[in-house]
Amino acid sequence: MQKSDFEYLLPADRIATHPLQHRDASKLLVYRGGSIEDCLFSDLSAIGDMVVVLTNLSHLQGFEIEDCIDSAYNVIAARTGKMINGTFVKDEN
Repeated sequence: MQKSDFEYLLPADRIATHPLQHRDASKLLVYRGGSIEDCLFSDLSAIGDMVVVLTNLSHLQGFEIEDCIDSAYNVIAARTGKMINGTFVKDEN
């Protein structure tokens, strides 16, 4: 896995700059039954659902989940910002 695997263009108007008042209304993309679906965080029965999905996706790509987490952390570790109501909001550079 390379750092470049996590780089893509995302329009500025699609980036959350502050947390939602009702966090369970946050949007997610979820891989189910071979397709990617839009859903809300509240649609998931537990955080465990996300862990299972990420673990399965990493294994399908031939990676261990721990390596994916380490790689993702290395990509974001140097970001600066602040916590707002439990959500990290990165500084605009």
